[in-house]
Amino acid sequence: MGKSFHHSRFPAEFIMRFFRCYLAIVLSMGGCVFAWTDARAQSQSTVGNQTQHVLLNNDQVLCGNVYRQGASVIVRRGNEAELTLRTAQVIAVADTLPELYQARIEAQRRRSSATLGERISDVRWCIDNGMPAHATEALMSVYAVAPNHPVAIQLEGRLRRLLEQPSPSETSMVAPAGFHSDPGSKHAVQNMGYAEAEAMSVVAPLDATPLVHASSAPAALHEFTSKIQPILLSRCSQCHHQQSGVTTNWNLDLPPGGAMRMTQRGSLANLNATRPLCNPAHPQQSKLYLHAITAHGGKPTAKPPIAEHEANLARTLANWIASLELESQQSEGVPAASHVAPASFATRVEPNFPPLNPINPADVATSLASPAPTPAMAGQQSDQGAVHDSANQVRPLRLPTVDNPNDVEQFNRETRLRRRLGLH
Repeated sequence: MGKSFHHSRFPAEFIMRFFRCYLAIVLSMGGCVFAWTDARAQSQSTVGNQTQHVLLNNDQVLCGNVYRQGASVIVRRGNEAELTLRTAQVIAVADTLPELYQARIEAQRRRSSATLGERISDVRWCIDNGMPAHATEALMSVYAVAPNHPVAIQLEGRLRRLLEQPSPSETSMVAPAGFHSDPGSKHAVQNMGYAEAEAMSVVAPLDATPLVHASSAPAALHEFTSKIQPILLSRCSQCHHQQSGVTTNWNLDLPPGGAMRMTQRGSLANLNATRPLCNPAHPQQSKLYLHAITAHGGKPTAKPPIAEHEANLARTLANWIASLELESQQSEGVPAASHVAPASFATRVEPNFPPLNPINPADVATSLASPAPTPAMAGQQSDQGAVHDSANQVRPLRLPTVDNPNDVEQFNRETRLRRRLGLH
């Protein structure tokens, strides 16, 4: 009997121990989940209470309260807007812009020294985000490699204008912006007045050219802007611009303020400066074409702006030069806009047209229902029409009788008109 009792007690104790272990495991897992959820909520509330900066994969920056939820990053600006981003769209999140700038450089994995294009991109990024100190440092590194780079000169103008308009929150950041470089240095950035900065800016000569309406712009401007000007800016602007330091008889105007597109003033100035170098009668003998396909500048290592294997660019240039002759021929037959007489502000006198007889639907229906007119009636109608006005037409005659007046093929306008007027 004792043996059977021992066997019946063992399974019960085993089940109780197993149940206690299972309960302890469940409680511990629940506590861990609760603690993790609480810590995550606290971390999210901590991050959300302060403004952070988010660097996107397109090099743009967003500011706001940042939250992380799974594979998404949420950027909120108070109660106004909320933007949900994928984690792949976000490169870095930092509390300050200088930290975000360092994260941007680290994300590009620059193991060696930065290239010239990367340095110019750094200068533009710092200027766009209001970091003049870092922009100056990056600009000095660009000048160390390319002292007369046209884009760097434009970015320097933007940097000067940024320093001219400091906000109260940026005063502490702009003041030591560094401009502790040697005053005698060739590329030292110094503070100057607004008028002096505008006088030295590349945009200054463009303001003298008035804007032209699209309807009165030269016909060659569109072709020049879309096909020729990009070639000239990419191949010739490094030496042929106003601040290149090289004395030339032909200079191009560059996009203002480091922009990527030319203004209308700049395009018109470049077109007017390029026309004297073109010979529409013999395009391939023009100075512009010859200088484009031959090396010039006096340097032994100089290369032609358009290489031999770039025949398409040379052909495009020659075709545009030849099109200038067609434009001049077409413009000879069309009077210039300046020769058109100015518009008169006097009261316009309208011509006196004879009054039109009003149409009365009842009269039309009555005339349609009346019998065919006799010659006397026709003569009377013609006399009345001549009295009123010779331009008045004789009233329509009665339509012929048909078998089926409701047949669409018969075009019985009398029945339709009577039905519309409610007289049928």
